[in-house]
Amino acid sequence: MERDAPLLAAWARFVADPGNPFTVPGHKQRAGAVWPELGRVLAGDVPLFGGVGTIKDAPAAVRAAEELGAKLWGADWCRYSTGGSTHANQSVALAVGRPGDRVLVARTAHRSTLLGLILAGLDPVWLPPELDPSTGLPVGLSVPALAAALDAHPDAAAVFVVEPSYVGTISDLPAIVSLAHARDVPVVVDQAWGAHLGFHPGYPPHALAIGADAMVISAHKTLPAYSQASIVAAYTRRIDRDRLERGFEACATTSPAGSIVASIDGARALLSDPLGARLLDRLLRLVSDARERLRAAPELSGVLIAGPEQFAPGRFDPAKLVLNLAASAISGNDLEAGLIAAGLPVEMADRDTVIAIVTMLDDDDSVGRLCD
Repeated sequence: MERDAPLLAAWARFVADPGNPFTVPGHKQRAGAVWPELGRVLAGDVPLFGGVGTIKDAPAAVRAAEELGAKLWGADWCRYSTGGSTHANQSVALAVGRPGDRVLVARTAHRSTLLGLILAGLDPVWLPPELDPSTGLPVGLSVPALAAALDAHPDAAAVFVVEPSYVGTISDLPAIVSLAHARDVPVVVDQAWGAHLGFHPGYPPHALAIGADAMVISAHKTLPAYSQASIVAAYTRRIDRDRLERGFEACATTSPAGSIVASIDGARALLSDPLGARLLDRLLRLVSDARERLRAAPELSGVLIAGPEQFAPGRFDPAKLVLNLAASAISGNDLEAGLIAAGLPVEMADRDTVIAIVTMLDDDDSVGRLCD
């Protein structure tokens, strides 16, 4: 896989022999000599410019790696972000419209999208999510509500949706794309929680495969990548490539971390490798087994554990482990406290909900400890 991950290979060469750089960053790969803990924090930090490549050749190396990403996701345009999906969502908002343009936005939108709307001066029309009566979970954007909004706002510049949601549910995205495209309106999908989708038949397809015009994915959320690693990929029929490029650069740092883009490159290579498919297959089994075990536990009586079998095909991420405690005597906050005490912190917990993120790098031991 290393041969198929050029940025990761360049990162590895630098770490193996950093030489005596007279460039930033200031730690010079030597912080451990004066403070061991600080040195461990900085051990993997390699800049893009002067580390992964010289300031003259690194941009071309990154673009070559991004072309591999575009090929993998079937996109016309792809960029790797070191600013997380916050940067990626904001760059797309800047690309789809001009100040004063109206856009249709799912009310489940992330804060990064909201700030992107402000930066771009876009005028949002908020679209409410539907709730599933059997699980109480939001199941995504209402297709009739979108149809009504498109009728009421024929000048809409774009539709923004979040797929999958934070709790793993997925809208009827084919219907949403079809409705919007019938009006020649682009669909932008914040797929931050679904970077693993589309590479195994047991998972729903990714948004671009369904026909969305732009897709933002957080590589660091469900793939093995550095924090802040994100990808934005797009078709350029309905979204102008030049505006995408300028929107991306407008919010990007001029000192990108080479370690972050190298980890995106490696995660992309893993997804395209047979090993990635095997890890995704294991992930399916781990989460399915965990659901069965937890549902059978008498201590969790009244707790609803959501799974794909409770929704229409392709409408739930099978890797998501979500506990709905609303009908039980258990407090999610108390459950979280016990898990933290056991060294097993979860992604999110409130009174009624606990979300544990299980990924390709978990195994029987880690998930078994969580179930215990």
